[in-house]
Amino acid sequence: MTGTPREARLLSLYVKVAIFWLLVTMLAGILNALRFMAPDFLGGISWLSYGRVRLIHTNAAAFGWITTIYLALMFYMVPRLTGAELYLGEKLGKLVLWAWTLIVAAGLVGFALGYNQGIEYGEFSWPIDILVVVAFLVVIVMIFGAIFKRREQQLYVSLWYLMGGLVWTALNYLVGNSVPVYLAAGVNSAAIAGFYIHNVVGLWVTPIGLAVIYYFLPVSVRSPLYSHKLSLIGFWTLAFLYPLTGAHHFIYSGIADWVETVAIVSSVALIIPVWTVVVNFFGTVKGNWWRFSGNLPMKFFVLGVVFYVMTCLQGPLQALRTLQQIVHFTDWVVGHAHMALFGVFSLWSIAAIYYMWPRLTGRELYSMKLAHWHFWLTAVGFGLMGTTLWAVGLLEGSFWQTSLPFVSYVRFAKPFWWIRLVSGIMMALGTLLFFYNLHQTERQGRRLQAGEAPVSDLGGRVVVGA
Repeated sequence: MTGTPREARLLSLYVKVAIFWLLVTMLAGILNALRFMAPDFLGGISWLSYGRVRLIHTNAAAFGWITTIYLALMFYMVPRLTGAELYLGEKLGKLVLWAWTLIVAAGLVGFALGYNQGIEYGEFSWPIDILVVVAFLVVIVMIFGAIFKRREQQLYVSLWYLMGGLVWTALNYLVGNSVPVYLAAGVNSAAIAGFYIHNVVGLWVTPIGLAVIYYFLPVSVRSPLYSHKLSLIGFWTLAFLYPLTGAHHFIYSGIADWVETVAIVSSVALIIPVWTVVVNFFGTVKGNWWRFSGNLPMKFFVLGVVFYVMTCLQGPLQALRTLQQIVHFTDWVVGHAHMALFGVFSLWSIAAIYYMWPRLTGRELYSMKLAHWHFWLTAVGFGLMGTTLWAVGLLEGSFWQTSLPFVSYVRFAKPFWWIRLVSGIMMALGTLLFFYNLHQTERQGRRLQAGEAPVSDLGGRVVVGA
């Protein structure tokens, strides 16, 4: 499955389904953000109640948008990194797409009807959990099948992260959706749930996201990765440190102090894999900054790295007991979660789509102007959302430590919540422009000549080798 018309059709379908889930995520987020100003809005409709819509928002983000686009990007990267076809190629790839779409849709409908397990990111009912694990096992067979029969001698770092992320997540999902629900109780259940919740991000979203930037950044700026050795240091420190951090969500709880302390130390030590990525990023783009104004993928990669540094400074800080006293249960935590899933890994995935789409369709991007509108609506919108949530979170924590009545805090926070709503609408509008631009590229984009690089790569038409 390498560069064939069938591959292009399949992967373009993956991208469209993924963006559909991104729009569902944003719509649910906007609906609940609106309720902070108008709590009774659609309040009489049970399946649109705040709690149910929140589950739709979080799970559509993690399992609808992020996982679907990761599958597309994996299926694009692996044949090119291995020189080998995916096991059963397009046939199994199409089956995985429709099966995964039905799994996510069934889970979200279940939330609307009031069915969930009560574990964060593990709310799907148990029959759906079984299907999720089976789907991951099928993808593992496809990916590992290509790696085992690869024609490239080098095992590139992106493949390390793909293999790790798939195996870790299949195990993590199985443990997180069984032990806290059926086998453990009380504090033990909470501790294992914390392990699971944080590893959805740390052992799925993060390693696959790093595989994406380690592949698509070098090819988009036409420069080799700065340091393969540094990237492997990041891989092994991520593997050993991240699973220990989950309890930092439960500081001052009934979980043993030594477990919380291990989680805090591990959270701070995660600066090691973070800086391997940051140093590799700037080392790779060194000498290529002249491409920034015209290279669309590079714009999103750079913006994502800025948010990555902010996220990975904020995370260890909020794990510290002193700051945790202030920010726990505040909008600071909400801002942190959004900064990771959208500000970093969604932006890197969007950058990869902008690189991949002209090559899948064989057409020039329909409108660079629309693409730049998408970038600025996303950058400004999310920048406002993230910083606003962080700021109001600190203020919330400070308010709660006074004797002022709770309603006084609500009145104070409303302007910040309005900013969150407006910024969310900006991001959704940018995503609609993104989807329209990709759709029009397929229909009306100028056909690329053999060997011609898309305008979205360099800001001008460049024939490779000319």
